[in-house]
Amino acid sequence: MRIFSGVFGIVLLVLVMFFAMSNKQDVSVALWFFDETLLVPLYAVALVPLFVGLFLGWLWAWIRAIPDRLYARQISKELAALNGRIGELQKNGIPQASQAKRSFWKWL
Repeated sequence: MRIFSGVFGIVLLVLVMFFAMSNKQDVSVALWFFDETLLVPLYAVALVPLFVGLFLGWLWAWIRAIPDRLYARQISKELAALNGRIGELQKNGIPQASQAKRSFWKWL
């Protein structure tokens, strides 16, 4: 998956570079709350909103995943504590399930 992601990213970067090189014409951009108009390259008018949208989407997904990451961290700590407890029980000579004298399956 990482290889596909890397190849896709490189191809997308090359396409964006070709788009920027092909659209260097200046366009005037006027915002209603400013009295001035700005002359910016056409590729900036197209690509800046795209990258701002991608960043805001990533930020939104990252913020929405915070509870999941906190839960995973809590579960990881509990798992480490339980593994430590298992290690302590094995050191103290408590028999494991495979060493039990009678098994549930022998009763069947």
